[in-house]
Amino acid sequence: MGARPVDIRREKDPLRVALICAHSHPLGPLGRRDTGGMSVYIREMSRALASLGHHVDLFVGEGSAGEGLQGTADAKEALKEYFGPNVHWVSVPCATVARETLEDQRRVAQAFSRAVIRTHRNARRPFDLVFSHYWLSGLAGIHAAQLLGLPHAVMFHTLSALKTAALGRAVDSPCRLCAERLVATHSHRVMAATVREKELLGTFYGVPPQRVAVVPCGVDVHLFRPQCRLTARSCLGLSHDALVFLFVGRLDPLKGLDRVVDAFSRLPRSIPAQLVVVGGDPTEKSLMHAFRHQSESRDLGERVVFAGRVEQPRLPQWYAAADALVIASHYESFCLVALEALASGLAVIGPPVGALPELLSEPDAGLLLKDNSPEEILRGMLEFRQRSHQESPAATARRRALAQRYTWDAAARRLLTHFFEIIHEHPLSSATQRMAPHGFGGRSDYCRASGRP
Repeated sequence: MGARPVDIRREKDPLRVALICAHSHPLGPLGRRDTGGMSVYIREMSRALASLGHHVDLFVGEGSAGEGLQGTADAKEALKEYFGPNVHWVSVPCATVARETLEDQRRVAQAFSRAVIRTHRNARRPFDLVFSHYWLSGLAGIHAAQLLGLPHAVMFHTLSALKTAALGRAVDSPCRLCAERLVATHSHRVMAATVREKELLGTFYGVPPQRVAVVPCGVDVHLFRPQCRLTARSCLGLSHDALVFLFVGRLDPLKGLDRVVDAFSRLPRSIPAQLVVVGGDPTEKSLMHAFRHQSESRDLGERVVFAGRVEQPRLPQWYAAADALVIASHYESFCLVALEALASGLAVIGPPVGALPELLSEPDAGLLLKDNSPEEILRGMLEFRQRSHQESPAATARRRALAQRYTWDAAARRLLTHFFEIIHEHPLSSATQRMAPHGFGGRSDYCRASGRP
């Protein structure tokens, strides 16, 4: 089916967006391997778009962390209450974890593409745009959008080429890189979380700057807000007198927890301090064991607290209990935890990844490190200790004010501006005319389109 003309929407008109989430579950337990910042982004952006009067059809696989969520009337009512009436949940009968084999990737992408096409054709009001998240969703999205004659936008959240560059070694299959190049080439817009990510999309993927839109992420400033530190420490069983450094993240090597533990172990024992690690999942026993062994081998004892995975409603209490959040990632697309910490009034220590160069350039926001080496992280911890004596309510207020610039409502409004631009441009878009019908046959489909030999 060729491209069909679409209605030109005015910015006051409500849009209907097909939002594809083929990799993780937006309502799954955060902190697991496949539920992190992307899950937060999808659910919060869906809610924000809906609250502004737009309609979002959220396409999510059934066999994931939220398995069985749609099985009862009570569950459906809970979803309606969480998202509001403008978000329509569409369950796709396949697992949401991206498999390694090409056959599994083809099957998942095809299932999501068919679901979007079927929903579009059966609805009273057709979609205005397809918005995909991550590379597997993108494969489904460009296929469905091309067949329906709709514009397509994608947000990758993490990129294989940038992970490889950051770690100095490949951590993903070559097929993921090929798929990313294919999706980036055939999308009308690629959404980047930072200006730096926009530049890197051009360098590593050849995406022209006019097809990349920068839309920073957001934070729930109602959930994350300053609280009494002593009360939080009492509730969590932490020392009232120690300098508490907090790490929040998945136990992924990309997050650099090993470097935080290494740096913390070098702090003089004369300094009363604790390192609290929030993250980890029962499915990651080997990684948790490795980090515990690293701590025990340095004889850190009770100076390091492994809190495990914490549900998001309880996370603000951990931010409230700490003195500073420590980030040691090799690579971040944005770094949502930094915004959560700042909204909670907490200082941030971290390397120049994601949005940290911009966020930490603000007064009292924290310390921007040169890199994520243990030596540099240790220097940051020691420098923060010296500065911590000058902490004041005014500093907390300035961090809070900084985070309030990044609400999900503001992010959604900025995203909508680009959506309307894409829709207005779409009938004349050269990207649509170039887009060849894309099948799901096998590796050659990805590699020919992406330029991979």
